[in-house]
Amino acid sequence: QKDRNNLQKGTIMKIFLAFIKKEFRHVWRDRRSLTILLGLPIVMMLLFGFAISNEVKDSKVAIIDYSKDEVLVKTKDDTEFIADKILVTVPISILKAKTIHFIPDLPEEKTVAFSKIGMGPGLKVFIKFKEQFYPDNIYGGNICAAFYNDSTGKKTKDHILIAFVMGNQAKTLCELNDDEIIILLLADLDNMFSGLASVNYLNHVVINFKKNPFIRGAYSFSTQGMGNAREIAAESISKKLFFAGEAMNLNGNHQTVHGALESSKIAIEEMFL
Repeated sequence: QKDRNNLQKGTIMKIFLAFIKKEFRHVWRDRRSLTILLGLPIVMMLLFGFAISNEVKDSKVAIIDYSKDEVLVKTKDDTEFIADKILVTVPISILKAKTIHFIPDLPEEKTVAFSKIGMGPGLKVFIKFKEQFYPDNIYGGNICAAFYNDSTGKKTKDHILIAFVMGNQAKTLCELNDDEIIILLLADLDNMFSGLASVNYLNHVVINFKKNPFIRGAYSFSTQGMGNAREIAAESISKKLFFAGEAMNLNGNHQTVHGALESSKIAIEEMFL
C-alpha cells in the first residue's frame, strides 16, 4: 500500500511538471502572452507607484457637513470627499478663527472651549555663520530670549544658530519682514559677542508660524480660568467628528510634536471602537 501511494504521488508530480513545461513553452512562443505576463505588472507598478495617487494635497477645507449619516468635506475649489468619520487635526488657532464652516454648527460648549485655549505667535530663525563664536545655548537676549546651536550632535561642518522667539518678543518680530528680523537678531548677538555675529554671518531662513495661513501661531498654551477646556475640545461629536492635535493632548504633552501624535493615536483608537 505504501509503495502504491508513493507511485501515485510520483505520477501526480510528473503530470504537474509536464503541465508546467507545456504552459511555459506556450507562453514563451506566444509573444502577446509573454508581453502581458511580464509587461502588465511593470505598467501597474508604474501607474500606482507614480502616476495614480489617492493622497489629497493642497486642498483647503471650507465646509465639514456632518448633518447626515456620512460626513461631507468640501474644499475651496468645490471638491467633495465623503467619509463615515473624519479626524480634524487643524491647529487650535484655525478652529478659533472658524475658517472651516461646520454643518450643523459645533456645540457652543465646544467653541467656548476652543476660545479658552491660548495660541501665541512664534518664529524660528536659522542663522548660518562662518565660524562658531557662541556657546551651544544662549539666554537673555533683548530681542530673542533663547538661541541654541542647531549643529550640536550632528555630523556637519556648518555653523547654524537657531533663534527661537516666542511670547511677547514674537509679537513684534512676527509682523516684520525677513530682512528686518535678521537685522535685529544680528544686532542682539553683536551686543552679546562684540560684533562677531555680523562679521561671521552668511545667510538665514525665517520660519514665521504666525504668517502661515494654516498654522497662525506657534503652539497652544493654558490660560487663566480655562478649566477643562482641553478635555471638551478633544471630545468627539456624534461619533463622526473626532479632534486631535497638540492642543487636544490631555496627558500634559501639549506644545509638542509627540503630544500631537499621541492625541491622534487616542482619537483613531476611539474612531474604531
